[in-house]
Amino acid sequence: MQRASLAAGNSDGDLPMLAFAGGPSAPTLRLLIVHDDAECEFEYSAGAEKVLDAVQAHGWTPISMQREWRKVFPG
Repeated sequence: MQRASLAAGNSDGDLPMLAFAGGPSAPTLRLLIVHDDAECEFEYSAGAEKVLDAVQAHGWTPISMQREWRKVFPG
């Protein structure tokens, strides 16, 4: 079975997908959208506590809507 090289999510429900992506030795990009901008989107972390911990523990890539979203979607 081939695993994904890229996985992205925004809640604890995405944790199994993020953990399964790649495998032990394959290069993999795991992204977590962090909903932390109350002006542009709802600001919340409820329902994302476990995946936020996993991002820290495993060195996955968080994307802050507040700090980095304009880099992704300028305007």
